[in-house]
Amino acid sequence: MKNYTLIIILLLFVSVTSNVWSQGQIYVSGPNTQTTITSNSPTAIAPELTISSTENITDFTVSVTDSYSTNDAVGFSGNLPSGISTLGWNATKRAIVFKGTKTAEEWQAFLRNLTITTANVCSPETRKVSFIAGETFYNPLNGHFYKITTFPSNWLPAKAAAASDSYYGNQGYLVTLTSTAENTFVSRLIGQNAWMGASDDYLQINEALGYTLYANQAASEGKWYWVTGPEKGRQMSTANRVNIGSVYQNWGGGEPNNAGEEHCLHIYSNNGLWNDFANSQNIYGIVEYGDMPGDLSNSSQEFTQEIYIQGSSSGTISGGNVTVCAGTNSTTLTLGGFTGSVVRWESSVDNFITAGNTIPNTNTTLTVNNISTTTYYRAVVNSTSPSTCNGLVTSSAPVLVSSAVSGNVFAVNTTICDGSDVDLYLSGQEGEVQKWQRSSDNSTWTDIASTNPTLIETVNTVGTLYYRAFVQVPGCGAAVVTPSKSISVVTGTPPQGGTVGSNTHFSATNSGTLTLSDYTGSISKWQRSTDDGLVWIDITNTASTQSYTNIAEETLFRALVANGSCGASYSTSGKVEVIFTPTITDFESKIAAQGNEVVITGTNLENVIQVQIGGVDATSFTINSTSKITATVPSGATSGAITVTNPGGSDSMSGFVLNVPPTDITLSSSSVVENNALNDAVGQFSGTDPDTSDTFSFALVAGKGDADNGSFVISGSNLLANEVFDFESSNEYSIRVEVSDNYGNTYQKALIIGVTDRNEVPTDISLDNTTVTENSVVGYI
Repeated sequence: MKNYTLIIILLLFVSVTSNVWSQGQIYVSGPNTQTTITSNSPTAIAPELTISSTENITDFTVSVTDSYSTNDAVGFSGNLPSGISTLGWNATKRAIVFKGTKTAEEWQAFLRNLTITTANVCSPETRKVSFIAGETFYNPLNGHFYKITTFPSNWLPAKAAAASDSYYGNQGYLVTLTSTAENTFVSRLIGQNAWMGASDDYLQINEALGYTLYANQAASEGKWYWVTGPEKGRQMSTANRVNIGSVYQNWGGGEPNNAGEEHCLHIYSNNGLWNDFANSQNIYGIVEYGDMPGDLSNSSQEFTQEIYIQGSSSGTISGGNVTVCAGTNSTTLTLGGFTGSVVRWESSVDNFITAGNTIPNTNTTLTVNNISTTTYYRAVVNSTSPSTCNGLVTSSAPVLVSSAVSGNVFAVNTTICDGSDVDLYLSGQEGEVQKWQRSSDNSTWTDIASTNPTLIETVNTVGTLYYRAFVQVPGCGAAVVTPSKSISVVTGTPPQGGTVGSNTHFSATNSGTLTLSDYTGSISKWQRSTDDGLVWIDITNTASTQSYTNIAEETLFRALVANGSCGASYSTSGKVEVIFTPTITDFESKIAAQGNEVVITGTNLENVIQVQIGGVDATSFTINSTSKITATVPSGATSGAITVTNPGGSDSMSGFVLNVPPTDITLSSSSVVENNALNDAVGQFSGTDPDTSDTFSFALVAGKGDADNGSFVISGSNLLANEVFDFESSNEYSIRVEVSDNYGNTYQKALIIGVTDRNEVPTDISLDNTTVTENSVVGYI
């Protein structure tokens, strides 16, 4: 299903007394490269895995999500980090779960060392291994995430707990299983009977639809609907065991049968079949995350690493991983890169979580025609090179099928007053919105040129209006149309939600009162949210003030204001912020120079407004998470303490040592004898530095005195001749040298190199007069 980020606020919320589970932002990523392994050799899966988060992370799951072989296992070497536990590799779930809470940096360091082992070279050529934050399972078939509720409960509390949950920007809901592939994936993971998000209870159906369709239970009996998730409001049956063919279902034999007020859906863990249960049953629930209207896209909760098995004999299928339209389509898959024969091909809608379907084809090509569901294909081969492997399966190749699903239109208010806005949103759709339409009689329609999954427009006419949306997969046939949504427009004054004030505290022991102002209408209730407004929890309160005590984390509050039949409007949110005094537990490096970075670790660092190093404000600092700050050593800093400050207080840790720059450069010899050889040593540099343990490097640099830099080279700490010098041509050369210590501090100096005259052996004799007159006297010149 295509994801959309909506700007509307959901109408239906759940009143519960338990705490809301929520997280901040997280980014799990890695390079787009393949890890190569050999059989029977544990190899690091993702040595360049990167994890960052605004807060500590509880639990991590690592699973093989593609081309799994029974010989595969994910493990680790050495000891687990303190506070982390695991039950080890689970071959049924194809995963290993690590339990405990660590910073992002600690998880990254540990998970980079996880290894994968495949015990047999006779296995598929590739794997995919996913790293997922939390004890949460990632389904690559639809991009959704799943987990089990913490405790068993009746269906209603399980539904409320799921709706009160969020997972790094994704709203939770009691699971909706909408395909064979998803049903198989989930039933393999859960390990026990569990609740799902469907019901034929008339109150649940009416709530999901947003209006009263059924007056009593007799009217809704056997008419099962999805009542949670993106699919809420989608009807599954018209009577018990009279199913709507276009909607996926997997009922067990003779089910549903309403054997004693059974109006809630659950799934059996052993076979994935569905059954109706009474709300009074006490079992776990499955929480699903993905494709909800209003989901945020500011996190990346998982990273998948591709693995290549060196020496595998299976070959590779090309031509797959393409998207086709449902119905009339054709795709050719080709097996290459292997030596041997094809035994058969196989297909699967769940990527071979269960056994595949046999395709009697022994060719290296397979043409797939006119499929209507995303399907995975693989070949079974007898290979002879590089290893002899009989009955070897290849890695799978998917043919992705796209078809439009209309979804349902929902309204923030189904009754509004003239002059106010109708506020609509689409949920459960697959495809792109082509347009909206409006009608006053549910028959004659007027186009609205909007391709957004939300629609907000001002209505000035009293009466009943109907709205619907057209959804289409581009290039895949005509658009499908949603059921129409009716809106009653009456005379009156629209409510004004008003504004809620905010408070700040510096301790979890706190109390206060928030006041709603500038509102018009009657207050219906208040709500609170601890995940920045993604999920809201109802508070029974109709007063214009809301009291609170002992708020331990940032919490938003708002009020819902109604005015007669004119609908309702939410106030702007007020915030209760709790800023705890920061603490420093450590910092690195203990010795640093101006411009170096110092990494500070501790707690409650998210609201820090000042970092001082050696009594001077850091040049800059970055708050990486609640437990990490990276700061730059400023000019003027001295050895001493590092201090972090937020509005709630400050904390310091001593032990910082400022590393200062070198103060001089000396050369052991500043002259060279003429007629030298190239690379002859002139002398050796040394540096002077108050930090006596520093090491140095030297370089020729541009600047004053660099006129003859080209005549010399530096190797290590030695100055070497880069030309043959001649005293008679030039006897003095100027160079500029920079010394750098191991902390990046520098010092520059211009030096003069002299050329020494050599007492050279005569090489010729000349005479100015080579003749003499005969009979010259003795001594004649």
